[in-house]
Amino acid sequence: MDFTSLIGWQLDLVKINKWHVMFLFNGAWDFLNVASKFSYRSASGDIQYTYDIYGGDQDKYLNITRILYEEIVAVEIVSIEELQMTFKNGDTLSILDNPEVKSWWFVDLRTPPYGTHEYPPADKDPDFITEEEIQQRLKGW
Repeated sequence: MDFTSLIGWQLDLVKINKWHVMFLFNGAWDFLNVASKFSYRSASGDIQYTYDIYGGDQDKYLNITRILYEEIVAVEIVSIEELQMTFKNGDTLSILDNPEVKSWWFVDLRTPPYGTHEYPPADKDPDFITEEEIQQRLKGW
């Protein structure tokens, strides 16, 4: 899949709840909802961690302020399980897929009632998702 349209998106806000971490971009009109885990690494490497929503310590600290108000300058599919976004300051945010659950998805809040998904939910290898399944998922979420 081609995620290059994310280049130029600016991260405005990060929301944390019990089951999701939401990354809101472009004045909070576009967001990335993560329901499994992600990793963060500062350009210098002095901040580096994986945030697992369902695993580990329930009192988690999210040190991510360095990428607030930063633009995405590069997007790379590192592996079948990792989408990596690099920000203008060199920091990276990697969304880690969990094939067992619907682990992340994008939403455009400009279109009511729930927004539209520019990309199908990424809980399977895109090569193994049929067009019919993509359309069914987009209707259901």
